[in-house]
Amino acid sequence: MSRHVPEFALVTGALLSLSFLVSSLVLTGDVLRSTLVAVFLGYPFVAYGVVHDDDPTNVLPPMAVLALGGLVGVVLLAEATLGGSRAATPLSGFTFGVLLGLLALLPPLVYYLRYGAAVNPLTPGKTALGCFVVAVGLLAVGFLADTVLYATADALLVSLTGALYAARRGALPSPSTRRLLVFGGVAAGVCLLAVGSALGVTLDEWVVVAAALTFGPSAYYALTVEYA
Repeated sequence: MSRHVPEFALVTGALLSLSFLVSSLVLTGDVLRSTLVAVFLGYPFVAYGVVHDDDPTNVLPPMAVLALGGLVGVVLLAEATLGGSRAATPLSGFTFGVLLGLLALLPPLVYYLRYGAAVNPLTPGKTALGCFVVAVGLLAVGFLADTVLYATADALLVSLTGALYAARRGALPSPSTRRLLVFGGVAAGVCLLAVGSALGVTLDEWVVVAAALTFGPSAYYALTVEYA
């Protein structure tokens, strides 16, 4: 009987998510919040099923899971950008939507990378570099839209995802270089705050970026410390 517990968890999660999504859409019409809550209602059950199933791909094909996660991410991004988040402008809603989309997409992406076929035409190093470029672009958009907090979270998630993907595929700096990255991140954060203080500007946004510069390399080192 315990052999069917993972499948039962998946069914339970799907029923909870779908029932909440449909009822919430009918009663409130709020696509953004309804979709977001439905996603986070279902994900714990799916995670339980994946962890406790010897071969979850029999029930959850990796490509289908990734496609569904991508679809949900696009819905959240579009709804936040087009006004579902009550943002002042579409550009400011975009950075918030990217954050929601990433939170919905990353778990299916991790599942696909773990169980699916490798179809990425880029090398791990180029993938990490591409993610870093995208992260810088998102941060620039955040400064333009005055949504630095969301944009910093976006940039942190994207850059860490690319770096951890490359590490998983064997492309990562030596342990000593990773330790230097940690010290470099701390130094960059301190220098950024020093520059902001010298300029006499409001430091709210500068503190957020400095915290990301400090946290990002430290998180990367902590998550890759087991690699040689």
